[in-house]
Amino acid sequence: MGEPSHLEGSISVGPWGGPSGNAWHYKAKGDIKQIIIVHGGAVDSIQFKSDEGNGSMEYSNKFGGQGGNRTDKVDIDSPSEYLTGISGTFGCFDPLGPVVIKSLQIQTN
Repeated sequence: MGEPSHLEGSISVGPWGGPSGNAWHYKAKGDIKQIIIVHGGAVDSIQFKSDEGNGSMEYSNKFGGQGGNRTDKVDIDSPSEYLTGISGTFGCFDPLGPVVIKSLQIQTN
């Protein structure tokens, strides 16, 4: 069975963040130009910046929590470069802690 039509072509993950985590999905209206990752010991949130096609940029909702003390931005040189995948690792930092995203890898063409 395939994805529901409203999710086709979207990014879908989750849930994470222990008992308070929620599943989410995002479908850009145009080319994804930048991925913003906020982190500390773990990935706290991810956000996407995309070109709407008319010269204006759109920021997605921030997916994740409010923690993190560092922000890294991954620029994507579209249209010649485009996002092909996001993968990563997850786990606990201690046996009683929540499951968190420990690392992300951004893949482009």
